[in-house]
Amino acid sequence: MGLETLNNLGVKHPFKAKYDNYIGGKFVPPVDGKYFENISPVTGKVFCEVARSNEKDINLALDAAHAAKDGWAKKSPTDRANILMQVADIMEKLSWKGLFIRSNEGNEVKSIATGRVVYADWLRGFGNLIIVDHGEGYMSLYGNNQSTIKKTGEIVRGGDVIALVGNTGGNESNGLYFELRKLSKPFDPIAWTAIK
Repeated sequence: MGLETLNNLGVKHPFKAKYDNYIGGKFVPPVDGKYFENISPVTGKVFCEVARSNEKDINLALDAAHAAKDGWAKKSPTDRANILMQVADIMEKLSWKGLFIRSNEGNEVKSIATGRVVYADWLRGFGNLIIVDHGEGYMSLYGNNQSTIKKTGEIVRGGDVIALVGNTGGNESNGLYFELRKLSKPFDPIAWTAIK
């Protein structure tokens, strides 16, 4: 089901038809006007478009960062502390809301269902993280991995090995961080989980 279908049904959803770059405190289209088509693994149709950035866009972002640096240096320590506390509040909202399953380092991590890998990289607090979009607003997150086997954009089936268990998320022990989300909101993954 694409955005057009959801809109025609009058269903509210958090998705936009097109996502631009966020540079200098605002959303701006890519310099060359090109976008990736984000294909739904459920319908095979375009779900939304995402900015296809290149060197020109990166230079714009770097220019904005350099300009912000000068303003940052002129701010008082109190103002900088308040800004950093706001950033910390945002980071806090990104905290874990799933399960930590202890397991031996190197054990296989398997996808719970068919979907497309939309993220496969290191993320602060989650370590090596894989996020699989299963369509219809469902996503599964697998963090703290020793390594990721699948890459962003790959289609996976339920039971496919997507990563290896590790300890990259800042935990004291090896294991898998597992989370499920529906329309970006975490929900209890126990019903979907078969822990061996």
